[in-house]
Amino acid sequence: MKKIIFGSLVALSVAASAQVKPVEKNGKYSFSSNGVYFEVDPKIGGRITSFKLGTKEILYTDTSKGNNNFGSTFWPAPQSVWGWPPSDTLDKLPYKAIVNGNELTVKSLATKGKTNCAFEKTFSFNALDQSVSVTYKIINTSTQEIALGPWQIVRVPSGGLTFFPTGTTPSTGMLLPLLKVENGVSWFDYDSAFVAKDQTAVPKLFSDGAKGWLAHVTNDKYLLLFKFTDTPADQKSPGEDEIELYTNPNNTYTELEPLGSYAKIAPNASSTWTVKWYVKQLPSNIDTKTGSLSLTTFVKNVVK
Repeated sequence: MKKIIFGSLVALSVAASAQVKPVEKNGKYSFSSNGVYFEVDPKIGGRITSFKLGTKEILYTDTSKGNNNFGSTFWPAPQSVWGWPPSDTLDKLPYKAIVNGNELTVKSLATKGKTNCAFEKTFSFNALDQSVSVTYKIINTSTQEIALGPWQIVRVPSGGLTFFPTGTTPSTGMLLPLLKVENGVSWFDYDSAFVAKDQTAVPKLFSDGAKGWLAHVTNDKYLLLFKFTDTPADQKSPGEDEIELYTNPNNTYTELEPLGSYAKIAPNASSTWTVKWYVKQLPSNIDTKTGSLSLTTFVKNVVK
């Protein structure tokens, strides 16, 4: 009996030590542990404004000249429901911040616009695997049933290699020539010369994924990795895909865009979707070229 009690106490102690509390400073909230730093700014649409390992910033954070396309935001899918630009209420106006123990939740104002929804985002940091869990909630604020899907947009500096397990349906989009499939994985190798060409189409890639992860490696061998529930092909938002990539024609940033399942939401009800974020510095012996088995093995060991 004593051993069981002692073991239970140890387990509780380990679990408690694995949780990291959010810290508020100048209106922003951050989590930090063992060199990983994750920051949220409720004043700008509850946006993720920094994700660092040591001094290495992974996100695209340029806000000069009033630029709003930085950090990581969240949209409802499909885009055909709201067009462009996204709702200020959901994308860049202030959210209400609430700290509950080790969790930070930010809430948007209710909107009766084209989407008839409000957002909540809940963040927590697990020091055991150095991951940040982000749970997105879409709330139907109307008196009618709506149908929407979750859409995470993460902006990173242009360059590097983006990859994900290949799904079952063909990829499409202007960026398709930069995509290669090797060893069951789809590889997008950024080419600034191709992106900068005068193109009439939007520089996007639409792809089906598998196994529920999307990864990006910078040129200096830092890994950004997202883990989420795989979206079945028959549950994609109309006109969208499970994995979408967008590249700025000015060669400044790329958007990594995983999408969750499209679903009906009853009045005053909600749907949720969780994405786990990881950042790692790759060992020097990991090959970061298209088709790399050592790279995909490293990723699989993290997400398992």
